[in-house]
Parts: sequence; structure tokens; C-alpha cells
Amino acid sequence: MAFAIIYELSDLNAIGGSVSIAGSFGALSPADRQEARRYWQNGIEDWATAAAYAADPTCTLCRILPCSYGTVAEFTDLLDRVADALGGDALYLHAIASDMRTPSGHLEPYP
Repeated sequence: MAFAIIYELSDLNAIGGSVSIAGSFGALSPADRQEARRYWQNGIEDWATAAAYAADPTCTLCRILPCSYGTVAEFTDLLDRVADALGGDALYLHAIASDMRTPSGHLEPYP
């Protein structure tokens, strides 16, 4: 299944950076590190070049980032675990994950 997340570039920076780090971060379980790598390799790595999302005229800075692996529910659960493991600035991922679970934060299925 595929999904897409819809965020401004600054949020995609936080998501992409944290998922990238999580792929090799020792505090995560081996399964979570592998899961992070799968999401990274299946679309999240393209966060910096995500296309503009013109479907919402109220969000002129929004970008759309497709991912061809997993589901939004699984991805947001992973973001919560990554936030807990990394701590510090990564705790912002809890807020992003919570927002991503709402219809305004994602499209699933996509396309």
C-alpha cells in the first residue's frame, strides 16, 4: 500500500532527518531500525525535493511526499518510537505523528 504525507518543508526536514538517523540509531530495536530504513528507501528519502501540494489553496507552503511502503498508522507509530528513542528535538515527532493521523496530514491510499 502507498500513502503520502502533506507538510511544509520544515516539518519534512524533521521527519526525514529523524527517520534517516533512526536507521542506524542503537537505542532502537533492530526491527525498528530496519523499518526506518524501509520507509527511508521507499520515499521518505525524497523529503527535500517533495513536490508542491497545490490541492489545498490554504497551505501554499505544503509539499506532498509519497511513500510506497507500509501504512500511515504504522509510520506514525514508528515516528513515536523514534521520538522516544532520540529524545531532545526529536520529541517534536510526537506532535507531527499525532497530526499526521488526521485527514489533513496524509492521503491514503495514494495515488
